[in-house]
Amino acid sequence: MTAPDFADNIILIGMPGSGKSSLGRRLARQIGFGFIDSDTVLAAREGQTVAQLLAACSTGDFIERESAAVRSIRVRRSIIATGGSVVYCPRAMAHLARLGTIVYLDVPLGILRQRVGDLAERGVVSRTGGGLGEIFAERTPLYRRWADFTWRVPRVGRREAAERLAALLSEHLPQLISAETSQSGAKSGTIGHERPATPGQGRRRRRRRPSRETGGGHGSETDH
Repeated sequence: MTAPDFADNIILIGMPGSGKSSLGRRLARQIGFGFIDSDTVLAAREGQTVAQLLAACSTGDFIERESAAVRSIRVRRSIIATGGSVVYCPRAMAHLARLGTIVYLDVPLGILRQRVGDLAERGVVSRTGGGLGEIFAERTPLYRRWADFTWRVPRVGRREAAERLAALLSEHLPQLISAETSQSGAKSGTIGHERPATPGQGRRRRRRRPSRETGGGHGSETDH
């Protein structure tokens, strides 16, 4: 299937425990977008829960199935929350890059350790069998590589975090999001990162370079 010729979605990527689903739902309500969770798409395609798939499949097979599910997504003006392991799927990430703006929800490892708990119970995909620290070290450069924006999620409530992210997006994506959608006057910060050229692109998109915000992460959804 060919990629769509629009790019008006917001895609959230990041580690398990970073708040992609919980923050994504609130953000969608805040800015009047739809919401889709790629894990829901995966489970519907496979006829099994993500936990069942993780138990039944090898890591490589799961990643391939996840990639196929993500590449099936065709939406407009939606927040797309992804599974943490989607970054292992270059074809899936290239598809997401064509769908819209990718935001990496950056949460420190110490905060993630408090939230994720037992990796097996949580269903976290590890290609090496390592612990959370090893997974974090392996994935972080990939998240940053694909991100249009890297956002250090502030240690505030979900509603305020969504308002701050909405304010940030309305500032840098005014063609998509009206400033009136944000109820917070506080500045939110990001760092721009280069996205790799996907096959056939021929050039990189210009990155935005907003300011950095310090603070911890937020979110408690289950993902891999």
